Amino acid sequence: MRASVSSFVAASVVVVGLIACGSEKSPYEKEVKDPLALVSSTPAAGAQNFDHAKDIEIEFNREVDPETLELTLVGAPTPQVTVEGAVVVVTAALEFDTDYTLRIDHAEDTFGNPLPNVPVSIAFHTAADGTVIKSTLADVQPIFNRSCIDGCHTGRRPSGDLTLDAGSAYQQLVNVRGSSCAPGIRTRVTPGDPDNSCLWVLVESGKMPDRGTISSADKEKIRQWIEDGALEK
Repeated sequence: MRASVSSFVAASVVVVGLIACGSEKSPYEKEVKDPLALVSSTPAAGAQNFDHAKDIEIEFNREVDPETLELTLVGAPTPQVTVEGAVVVVTAALEFDTDYTLRIDHAEDTFGNPLPNVPVSIAFHTAADGTVIKSTLADVQPIFNRSCIDGCHTGRRPSGDLTLDAGSAYQQLVNVRGSSCAPGIRTRVTPGDPDNSCLWVLVESGKMPDRGTISSADKEKIRQWIEDGALEK
């Protein structure tokens, strides 16, 4: 079924942060050099044991204009699509042990720059009934992308000498000793033990991120990932 944010008949759509009608585009539009791009998705393309009860999340490198978003979830009833800045959440009635493909047919950022090379397809398979599903890095990397990277844990001189970019976060976190975050706790992530992991200690206390906040739901995803063994895949 096809879900278009521009069509209120095809899907139930919740839009967060709409741009006022008739507002002028920012002068920044002329400075945008990198094209609109998909940064991450949960599930990742090719995932084989996605929890059928979870929402699908896709994240772009910039805020998406919800009126331009067109996507299709092949194999599922018409989904609900929620746009929250650069993050798109797709809620659908998925079944156990089933193949699905999320296809993005069109999207533009708020400056009118389109997503190139469409359609973009993300194929995945839901887990069979009774399968024990554990969190992986794919469940928390989008949180790092939107809450921890901008001006902080990225670049040549990341805060705390910790880089959380995709491709680096796992090696920088799991079983790596860093600065002490609490008495007796120096390991950034101790698999299976959130209370002895600096990442969780700092997130739970509100000391991380330095800028802004992390929602309770995202905090729980980080805690669950560590508790499940801090798996990469």
